[in-house]
Amino acid sequence: MEQEKETEFKKVLDIVRDIDLESYSLTDSVKLEFYKFYKQSMFGDCNTPRPTFLYFKECAKWDAWNSIKNMSKYDAMNNYIRCYNNYIRI
Repeated sequence: MEQEKETEFKKVLDIVRDIDLESYSLTDSVKLEFYKFYKQSMFGDCNTPRPTFLYFKECAKWDAWNSIKNMSKYDAMNNYIRCYNNYIRI
């Protein structure tokens, strides 16, 4: 089961890497969803200090990733795939 989920996740990653995301007009909040689930599935919990407030984009990314602290790798993969199915899949 876990191996199947990793295979599906890798396929979705390949698809997302090969398409022009700008053509989908994704909102920043949707992009942050993809980002946080990708980071959690690949690296686990956020392990860096929060950037200074002057770096708005980096703070938003850090906050998004840190918001799913303790989420399992496979739950993060499932959520990334769900985002793909909801926002990109044709």
